[in-house]
Order: sequence, then C-alpha cells, then structure tokens
Amino acid sequence: MTELLLDLGNSALKWAVPGPAGWWTGRIGYPGGAEATAEALSSAWPVPQSPARICMASVCTPAWQQRLAAHLAAMWPGAIQMQLRGSASAAGVYSGYREPGRLGADRWAALIGARALAPGGACILDAGTAIVVDGLDADGYHLGGAIFPGPRLLHSALAGGTTALPPLEPSSTEPVPADSTAGGMAGGVAIGAGGAARALAERVLAACPPGAQRLVTGGAAPLLLDALGPGWQHRPHLVLEGLFAWGAGREGA
Repeated sequence: MTELLLDLGNSALKWAVPGPAGWWTGRIGYPGGAEATAEALSSAWPVPQSPARICMASVCTPAWQQRLAAHLAAMWPGAIQMQLRGSASAAGVYSGYREPGRLGADRWAALIGARALAPGGACILDAGTAIVVDGLDADGYHLGGAIFPGPRLLHSALAGGTTALPPLEPSSTEPVPADSTAGGMAGGVAIGAGGAARALAERVLAACPPGAQRLVTGGAAPLLLDALGPGWQHRPHLVLEGLFAWGAGREGA
C-alpha cells in the first residue's frame, strides 16, 4: 500500500512516502493557502501510483486542515485520510496528560515514534518553533514534558520587543563575544536556546529510566546538537516515523 505521511507543523509541512528501498521525504514551507499546499504536494509526489492512505499529524487550525483535506480528496479521490490526535493511548503509548486530547498531535506522534525506536524508554527533544522535551518510560507511559521558545521565536521576541534590533535568522556559527548587534543576537540566541534545551533535557532525563535513549528532532535540531552534548541521536523525521508506526497498527483502517 502506497502511503503518504504528513506532519503539518507551525512553519512547514513535512512529508514522507515509505518505500521498499527507503523513504522519500520533503518539506514544503506553506506556499500560500491550502490549495497551493496541496498542489505543491502533488508536484513533489515521487511515485507513479496515487496514495492509498494519507496519515496526518497537524497543529494547524481545524478550518485550514479541513480545506487541505478537501483539496487532497479531490486530487487523490481514492485515498483514505486518517488524522492522529492526542488520546489516552495509541500504538503502545499512554498519555501522561490530565487531558490527553490537549497534547499536540506532533508530540503524540513523536512519542509513538520513540516507543518504536526505544522500547526501554526515551527522552525526546523536538526543536522547532518551540523546544519541546518529553519523557517516556519502558512501559510506554508518557512522563510529561516541558516547552520553551525555539530559536526563531527568541529572535522574533528580541526584534519585536525593541526598536533597534533587526529580525534575523538564527545561527550557531557566530562567535561570542560578538563584535556586532546581529552577531550578538545570533550567538546569544544560539547559546541561550542550547543551554535551555540542555537544562530541560537533563530534568526530563532524570525522570526517565536508566539507559533511556536520547532522541532529537525538529528543524532547529542542528543548532542545538553541540549544546546537548554526546549521546543524542538525531532523528529528523521522528514525527513521520511515529505516524508510520501508528498507521502500521491500523492496517484495516
């Protein structure tokens, strides 16, 4: 069965098509409305046959998701659409939230992916628009987590909260002490975000079982790897891997 996996994040859509020789993957930075995003997906589609099933995890607004789903249905009318949402349990993972439905679908998918990769427990750090750290024990129970602004949000806060600081893209290459405002912002955000990520990860790891695997994902992960230190495994498609594991348990759906 040809399957399309979609991670609809805050700033970009990540997609994957699992295949016998590996996965095709890509990223689309929301080129416009839902129709333009569907067309970009169609242009990127890597195999001759249409998808038989589309599995999605989304943090976009429900109205936008519905518009995208309608365009995908018109484009690939035979495809079954399935959307992962936070729930009390799924694919051997048990939510640690008091209100499981309020856990973001992307975090839920990352936990499911971590469970498939690390049955002995894991600490998951997802560095995107926000830096999110979650713990998972050896029985598949979510231990809770922490949320901190990601590098781009920190840059935006600096630029938006002052009159003289420029909006810039985060970078981990600027030396500190810096000899310019832009360099000071870039270096300060990179070091500050890295230090916060490491401190939060250490706190969550303390609640995880001994030997828990350390998994880092998200678009800003490369900026934080040095700060996190050794022992972290970079899984850039962890949310998509979780969607794949979730879908594998629902083959009849």
